[in-house]
Order: sequence, then C-alpha cells, then structure tokens
Amino acid sequence: MEDIINKIIDIDKEAIEIRNKTEEIKRENEKKLKQAMNDIETEIIEKAKKDGKEIYNKLAMKGEEEAKKITDRGEAVYRRIEKIYEDEKEKIEDELFIQIFDIKK
Repeated sequence: MEDIINKIIDIDKEAIEIRNKTEEIKRENEKKLKQAMNDIETEIIEKAKKDGKEIYNKLAMKGEEEAKKITDRGEAVYRRIEKIYEDEKEKIEDELFIQIFDIKK
C-alpha cells in the first residue's frame, strides 16, 4: 500500500514538474513572440519612414523642378516685356511729351 502511495506521490511530483516546465516554456514562447512582434513592428515603422522619406524627396524634387520652370517662364516674359519697352521707349516718351504739352503734329 505504501508503494502505491509513493508511486502516486511520485506521479504527482512529476505532474507538477511537467506543469511547471510547461508554464516556463509558455512564458518563454510568449516572451519570444512579443519580442518578434516588436521586431516586426520596428521593421515596419523603419520601412515606412524610409518609404515616406523617399516619396517626400521625390515630391520635393518635382516641386523644385516645377518652381524652376515657373521662374524661367516668368523671367522669359520679363525679358520680352523689357525688350518691347526698350524697342518702344523713345516712341512712348515722344507720345507722352506730345500729350503732356499738347503739341500738334
């Protein structure tokens, strides 16, 4: 009878050890899973930052190119107006002089 009780106690001790080992394995797996999830999250965030920066740089470059085109067009218009003014300057001055002093031709 004592042998049976000792075997039951041994079986109970083994069951407790198995349960403790199982819980330890479970805690370790949870810890590894949490770390893996954090690593994946960090990787995703870093990739998103990198992608966002690349997109921003491309858009900024396009914006700068567009701004240069607009500036160049504005300068070209200014040069044409300046040329017209230089070409017509004397004529305009003469006409203003005539109008101011009411000179008849």
